[in-house]
Amino acid sequence: MLRGIVRSGQKIESRKHIVIMGDVNPGSEICAGGDIIVLGRLAGKVHAGFPENEAAIVFALEFRPTLVRIGRTAASGIDEDVRVKGEYACVEGDGIIVKDYMKANPFRKMPWPEAI
Repeated sequence: MLRGIVRSGQKIESRKHIVIMGDVNPGSEICAGGDIIVLGRLAGKVHAGFPENEAAIVFALEFRPTLVRIGRTAASGIDEDVRVKGEYACVEGDGIIVKDYMKANPFRKMPWPEAI
């Protein structure tokens, strides 16, 4: 868990999940073996589920990344429609989709808390 702003040029790596309490600026990179959770604005590059865990997710309160990779699947570009609400990306089929967290909570599927 990190607190603060991830600035352009910085790279954060972890073999497990990463939680960032702050913003991730454009030009920065986050890479995790598990989920990436940003309690702020996500505007950099992210790779969750490194190297091949396609069950991982990327969550942010303001979801504006320049590149999202989950496992081996990648998607680029930013949706021009600015929405300030919690969203997350996950792999469905052969692509990455972004969903509204409040409507499609990914953690509802978990039957019991997991210690990580």
